[in-house]
Amino acid sequence: TVSNIPVTVVVTGAITQTLNQTYTSSVAPNTTMTMIFTTTIDMSGGGTFNFHCYTGNPHNVIPVHNYLDVVKTVGGIQPPIVTNGTHCGPGTVILSATSLSQIQWFDSLTGGSVLVSGTTFTTPYLTTNTTYFVQSGGGCQSSRVPVNATISTGLTSPVPIDNSRCGTGIVTLSATSTYPIIWYSGPTSTFALGTGSTYSTPSIASSISYYIQADNSTCTSNRVVVNANILSPPADPVTGNVNHCGPGTVSLSATSSDPLNWYDGATSGNLVGTGNTFNTPSLTNSTTYYVQAINVNCSSNVIAAIAIVDLLPNVNIGLDTILCSSASFTFDAGTGFSSYLWSTSETSQTYTANSDGNYCVTVTDANNCTASDCTFLEFTTGINTDILAGSFEFYPSPSHGIISIKWNEKHSHLKFSLLDLTGKTIYDNSTLTDQESLDLSFLPEGVYFVKFSDVNTTVTKKLVIE
Repeated sequence: TVSNIPVTVVVTGAITQTLNQTYTSSVAPNTTMTMIFTTTIDMSGGGTFNFHCYTGNPHNVIPVHNYLDVVKTVGGIQPPIVTNGTHCGPGTVILSATSLSQIQWFDSLTGGSVLVSGTTFTTPYLTTNTTYFVQSGGGCQSSRVPVNATISTGLTSPVPIDNSRCGTGIVTLSATSTYPIIWYSGPTSTFALGTGSTYSTPSIASSISYYIQADNSTCTSNRVVVNANILSPPADPVTGNVNHCGPGTVSLSATSSDPLNWYDGATSGNLVGTGNTFNTPSLTNSTTYYVQAINVNCSSNVIAAIAIVDLLPNVNIGLDTILCSSASFTFDAGTGFSSYLWSTSETSQTYTANSDGNYCVTVTDANNCTASDCTFLEFTTGINTDILAGSFEFYPSPSHGIISIKWNEKHSHLKFSLLDLTGKTIYDNSTLTDQESLDLSFLPEGVYFVKFSDVNTTVTKKLVIE
């Protein structure tokens, strides 16, 4: 008979664990007794388990009775497959798990009471992240696995960026956010127009507002407005062509309630002026310019305005000086003009003079451009003036007022006179030498006649002062 028998069981394989316990009763010869260990092992995970059992009182006569080796293979209870849950801000979180066996929920990894059984568990009201544990099985249970209930904070709203365009068309809006952005047509609309940092509207004819929010699939931000603005282009400026008689600067003008820009081309032209009036550079040919109204970011159509350079009429009533031996002389300004005005106030194409003097005519053509020509008429009695005319020079003409006079032959009692267009003497000099320089800069700009004479003859020539 043997009593107080120490027994050890070494478990290896799927787990590693050692059990030690003493059998305190007696074992009589040729009898079999059973001892149940108070310590358990967890075989719910399944696998192969090797049990090596031996006694502390070896049997010296039959050694094979001193130990026992047993191998057990079990399928085990598989832990459930869990799904974590998230709630945006404080609140209850729904957790779920799936298994072929019964599912139980706990608030600790080991021990504790069952919170609820079933595939889902609705947590109490939570303000912070909390971990729960779930296991499967009935009589045998699987190991417990964690399930996380996450409390997420709300998202910051995206930063909207409005955009505008002139007139009907598509407007591209944009926004920035660290989270995905969803675009909506209204503050409570559930239909998403688009996603991402930009959204192109359909063609719109008037301003409209859209709404965006950040959304990370768990939390959403407050919706904010993004504006697609349709701006009205300004009305086209009112302008017109301007005629200018002969080369020169032309003043073009336009009216508009908005600021105006002037260009030298209809497209991609250079900006040459601003405002309601534009003075061109000096032009020799007709030139087209373009004016456009500008209103903030919108522009009107480009409107053409032509600076028309009209040719001056060509009028000629004869040489600068006409010597006439008859009793009268008829001037002819030529045909093709709209009107005529002689210095004598006559308005016909021709004018007959019968006395010495300066005669001028001003003609006006169909473009309302004018030109003038003047001639000094002198009636003679047959005296030859060629000698005097060929023996002197004066220059330059046109002049800015300083002229030079030179005599190539000797003449007695030479006299120099300056006459205006009416024939009035406004300057004379009878003490001239063979070569003189006269300062006539005191005279206004215009046409004058210089008259040279000696005791026998007189010669008159035209002088232009600029």
